[in-house]
Amino acid sequence: MNKEYNLKKDKWEKLHYKGYKFYFWSRFPFLFVPFSILFFFSEDIMELGFSEWEDLGRLTLFSITPALVVSALILSMRWRFKERQFTKVD
Repeated sequence: MNKEYNLKKDKWEKLHYKGYKFYFWSRFPFLFVPFSILFFFSEDIMELGFSEWEDLGRLTLFSITPALVVSALILSMRWRFKERQFTKVD
């Protein structure tokens, strides 16, 4: 158990050394793409079709924006959680 913890801690220290920006952008596409697809197909505009430019704006507002926010929130929370987990024990 302790060996496994030390491996995770070493991996975290290497990742933490590269910084939050690297952590965020290396994981962001893997969360953003599925969330944007999920929000995109859950929007009712897909059934009605695109009749006007306003529909495209609405689709962007209600599918892409929440996917951005949710992805960024999850990554930020994971970073903070791991940061507390490995610095608290030392």
